[in-house]
Amino acid sequence: MKAHLFQDTEISEVEQTLIEQADQSINRFLETEETVLRFEPMNSYRRRLLHKLGTDYGLESHSVGEGPDRAVCLLRAGSELPDNWNELPIQQVQPAEDPERERPPREARPPREPRPEIPRPAVIDRGSQTFYALPGAEIILRTDGSFGVRRQDDAETEIVHERVVPNGMFRVRQSRIICASDPEWRAL
Repeated sequence: MKAHLFQDTEISEVEQTLIEQADQSINRFLETEETVLRFEPMNSYRRRLLHKLGTDYGLESHSVGEGPDRAVCLLRAGSELPDNWNELPIQQVQPAEDPERERPPREARPPREPRPEIPRPAVIDRGSQTFYALPGAEIILRTDGSFGVRRQDDAETEIVHERVVPNGMFRVRQSRIICASDPEWRAL
């Protein structure tokens, strides 16, 4: 392994194997007339390792693809990344014992179970805590305890209380929006 390249990085055994395999792939690549070496998709940390390794060999490195399909392509100096880079053969370098690669592809995974319904409080009360809004704003209190201005996705069944807040200050007590002018403002 090219230890001098990775002195600033803590390398696990799995990453050491990755670097060794990539190093062998790059050496084989340099013995050919090919201009681009494409690796399989991997996470950003591992792509960074391959970028460093390729640069040490005097190769240009590019990340290509999006999201989980993002991969590294190494190019000989003066070469350009072809438009059909995604059709180039993929160089496999990740070790089989890597737990990240043992996960089945997303489409093969079973769907997640829906999250259980979170019980909502019967009464929403924030005590003497004061909240602020623009003076004159209409504030709504939702069944989940959140509050604020009305959103497009707010269903009427999710609204517990709504009120215009004249001076912008309000409290939430007994599932109602209380303004400073209300007698309940000071009562606990």
